[in-house]
Amino acid sequence: MKKLLFIAASGLLMFISCKKDNDDEEMASIVGTWKLNKTELKFGNGTTTSVTPNSCEAQTSFTFSNDGKATSKVYSKVGTSCVSDTYTGTYSYDSNKKLLTVTESGSTEVFEVSSLTASEFVILSDADDYDGDGKTDKSYLHFMR
Repeated sequence: MKKLLFIAASGLLMFISCKKDNDDEEMASIVGTWKLNKTELKFGNGTTTSVTPNSCEAQTSFTFSNDGKATSKVYSKVGTSCVSDTYTGTYSYDSNKKLLTVTESGSTEVFEVSSLTASEFVILSDADDYDGDGKTDKSYLHFMR
C-alpha cells in the first residue's frame, strides 16, 4: 500500500511540476526591460553560431511598458567610445501568433517571437543569405531580464 501511495504522490508531483512550467511560459509578459545577451545565427546548412556582445553592445536594452510604449537604447562601439541611440515608439504583442509589432517614427517592423519566458526573450531579427550559399539564414536576438 505504501508503494502505491508513493507512486500516486510521485505522479501528482510530476503533474504539478509540469503544469507550473507550462503556466510560467504562458504567463510570461513582454512588459519590462530586456538586455541583449547574445546574437545567434542559424545557417541554412544546419550550423549555428553565437556571438556575445562586447561590453558596450551588452548595454543595449528594450523596455516595453504596460501602456503600449516601447523604448530601445542601442549601444555601439565607435572607436574607443561607447555611443548610444535611444528610440521611442509603440508596440503590440500578439501572444497567439507570437508576433511583436513595433512602430517608431512612422516605420513599423514585425518580429517573430521564438521564445518568451519570465527571464528570456528571443526574436527573429532578420532572415537573409548571410553566407552566400543560396539558403536562408536566420539571425536571432536573445534578451534577458
